[in-house]
Amino acid sequence: MPNEENDTNAKTKSNKTNTTDGPPAPAAAAAAAAAAASAASAAAGGGLEKERVHDRSTLSQDSSVDDNNVGLEEDERRKAKKNREKREKKKAPSTPTPSPTSTMPQLFDWRGGPTSTWFTVPPTPTLPINLDLLNFESKTALRRNKLQEAEEGYRRCIKLKPDDGRGYLGLSKVLQRRGKMESAGRALRDGIKKVGEDNVYLTHALGTWEEKVGHLAEAEKLYLKGTRVCPSDAASWVSLAQLRTRKLGASVTVGRMCFQQCEVEMLASGRNSTYLYTAWGGMEWREKGDKSLARTCFRKALEYDGKCSAAWLQLGCLESEMGDVDRARECFEECLRNEPRNSRVLQAYAILEAKKGTSKRKAVDLFERALKANKRDAGALQAYALYVAELGDVDGGKEANEEGYGGLKTSRPGLAGLGG
Repeated sequence: MPNEENDTNAKTKSNKTNTTDGPPAPAAAAAAAAAAASAASAAAGGGLEKERVHDRSTLSQDSSVDDNNVGLEEDERRKAKKNREKREKKKAPSTPTPSPTSTMPQLFDWRGGPTSTWFTVPPTPTLPINLDLLNFESKTALRRNKLQEAEEGYRRCIKLKPDDGRGYLGLSKVLQRRGKMESAGRALRDGIKKVGEDNVYLTHALGTWEEKVGHLAEAEKLYLKGTRVCPSDAASWVSLAQLRTRKLGASVTVGRMCFQQCEVEMLASGRNSTYLYTAWGGMEWREKGDKSLARTCFRKALEYDGKCSAAWLQLGCLESEMGDVDRARECFEECLRNEPRNSRVLQAYAILEAKKGTSKRKAVDLFERALKANKRDAGALQAYALYVAELGDVDGGKEANEEGYGGLKTSRPGLAGLGG
């Protein structure tokens, strides 16, 4: 028995020794393989988890980078848009911003453009006072025979306000005085186009121009047009009556009908005109010989305007012709109280004193006053020369007629003995 127990213990030890040192048994190999697989899977699981964590962190970083990139792209797009707008503004024509001085232009001196010495005025439209001043300056230049200045001024008026008829009227007068008749007519036609067909002043002026150049039928049409545009326009009616009686061979009755129709239209519109009655009285006196009706017309003109020099002058001449010297003197004296330098009245008064007066000295003084008032008055100069020759100073009369008035030469024999 002891021997069997010893053999059993020996086999058990040998089996343990074989298990350790020899090749493993199949069950042990399987267990070992399972343990190894478990360890590998654990290790693999930890690696995968680490990879997942790394991927998540990487993804979050990538998303933040993408957000930053999107913001940068938006900024770049905005900058590109601003640059594009700047380039377009540079290409487009720019409108300059008016400066304070440009919004307050200076008052123009028509002789040389804008001047710094005049006060500034608001911009367009042109102030009426500027245009009135320019028209006045041009009219003054024309009256003083400064034709170049007058023409420049009226052209400036037309440029400043093309729809104002005064510039065209004045320019036409200047051009006619300079002998440019065609240009004068063209200026009036341009004015009618710009201002309008219903401007009676331009229409009448064009009719007067047509009459001067010999287009009588066209002149008559324009005068008639003026009476239709403004039925109470005395100038159109008077010109029509004078054209028909003086140049178209119509009778005084036809002219009287024009004057009467004008009177009716003016009374209906509440207007009056001394020009109508002075022209009417002149026609009745000189063409018909009706002095009584002529006197009535002149006195009616004076009822409307007691200072009308044309009415006083014609009434004085009419009274002188009718032999009433005292009344003629009263008419001339009344007119000279209002206009002491009216050369026409002074001339008529001097002729009255020379023919029917008793004072030769007074006649000479009146001639002298007339010529001092207007040295270019050919009628006064001729009458003065003839009167000086009648007084015995033939050489003085010739000199006055040829060279013009140079002052009264009382040292000459014919004038030295003149009394009061």
